[in-house]
Amino acid sequence: MEKKINDDSKSQLNFVNYKIDELVFTDNENFESEKVKIDMQFNKDIDYIEEVGSLDRVIVTLEADIFNDPIENNYPFNLYIKMTGFFELTTNDIKGKDIIINRNTIAIMFPYLRSLVSTITANSQVPPLIIPTININKLLDSEEK
Repeated sequence: MEKKINDDSKSQLNFVNYKIDELVFTDNENFESEKVKIDMQFNKDIDYIEEVGSLDRVIVTLEADIFNDPIENNYPFNLYIKMTGFFELTTNDIKGKDIIINRNTIAIMFPYLRSLVSTITANSQVPPLIIPTININKLLDSEEK
């Protein structure tokens, strides 16, 4: 069944673009193991840059630090990624606005982060690391506690 996207089905949140601010891959040539549990630290920062009427421009920065301190912890590598997403939000619902900005922006950006991790590791002569899908709402809920 073919469906057309109309104005009623469009999201109030528009993902404009993203960029990679920083990417550091450090190999651990002394790594001695076959399997290792994923150790990933995750950080987010959200900035409002402009409010024009009912349009908000929002910048979201995600940081992922995978296998921090690989030599000391016997991890295969360390991968640090910092990326910034640019969003526009059109809504007059103040209560709903915070939820959309704090949760949906992260949920939109996370697949790009996952893809980048897989691509970088696959091209770095280490077994590709595929970060599992994550329930962003549960992750953020646990962060708030």
